[in-house]
Amino acid sequence: MTLDSSNPAALPLPPSVTIPSGSSTTSFNVTANPVGTRTVVTLSATSSGFTKELIAVVHPLSIRSVSINPSNVVGGTSSAGTVTFDPPVPDGGAVINLASSHPSVASVPATLNVPGGATSATFPVATFPTGVTADVRITASFGSSSA
Repeated sequence: MTLDSSNPAALPLPPSVTIPSGSSTTSFNVTANPVGTRTVVTLSATSSGFTKELIAVVHPLSIRSVSINPSNVVGGTSSAGTVTFDPPVPDGGAVINLASSHPSVASVPATLNVPGGATSATFPVATFPTGVTADVRITASFGSSSA
């Protein structure tokens, strides 16, 4: 049976699969690649001149939230940030961009390497004494998604 994907960059398929003798079905694994936007893909299977199609939707990695714990600290103490994802990070992992609105008050690493399958990842937040109360916004971004 031959297989085809209308968008192999987003959802690649093996070129063919074999249905065991005496069976009418077979199974195989499919892994979607990261996409920047919601991507509709038509999958088709053809055997003996008959074709069946299936519509699949590949969703981009979405950053759902960024949280800091503790969220209120005295300058010079550390904190930790957590980025939450939905769906989980693709198998190949992802590099998340981090930023602080006031890096002289609270700094974060420029990037966060997240392994495939993760639904969240943590990063350190370093703070510095200021002598006054200061509000800082920490953001995470990946593609068109940010929080």
